[in-house]
Amino acid sequence: MNKTLLAAVLAVGLMVGGMTGVAQATSFTVSDGSFSSLVGNTTGFTWNVAALSTPGFDLTTIGQTKTINYGHFSTTAFPISAADAAAQTDTFNVSFNVTPPSTGNSLQSVGTVDAIMTGYWTWFWYTDTSTASVDFNNTPITKAFGNGGQYDVVFNDLTNISANGSYDLTATITLDSLDRGTAPVPEPGTMMLLGLGMAGLAVYGKRRMNKEA
Repeated sequence: MNKTLLAAVLAVGLMVGGMTGVAQATSFTVSDGSFSSLVGNTTGFTWNVAALSTPGFDLTTIGQTKTINYGHFSTTAFPISAADAAAQTDTFNVSFNVTPPSTGNSLQSVGTVDAIMTGYWTWFWYTDTSTASVDFNNTPITKAFGNGGQYDVVFNDLTNISANGSYDLTATITLDSLDRGTAPVPEPGTMMLLGLGMAGLAVYGKRRMNKEA
């Protein structure tokens, strides 16, 4: 290949590479977690909830997920009695903010607490197999951000609570699409490479025309 043409092609290639945008990580922050409207937590099957501080995180590829721990569910009601299990109306509200977006970023759900008394006798020994659970509406909550960015959030059920203690309340965030951002502005160095490439092409074209004349 003619050296002039080669230089021009390389220059233009560098220019194009410099102007091509690179996908950036989407940085998420979770804040203002809170619980409210606790119903039935102090009678029958007793329980409590508490918010946690959640560290920020990045998602870089479509389909990538992150499970966050936004709070704790705790109980000291085991073993569960028949009276405890009869209460089926325990609920609480949970909410927290996720950025991005910077506005309209509140995520909310309702947790329903259920206690089930089960067990069996082996001769004169009773084995308690009672469990409790916290159920949420698992329909994904979709949030849009930036230029075409989107993610889903699902509040995860808490199942098979079988002893007194504290249990993590979690939600899973899935990145559906990336923020395309805005077209990058060429830097001076990129413009210089573009000029060199165009000049090289012009010189090559002129020499070729002279040879053909």
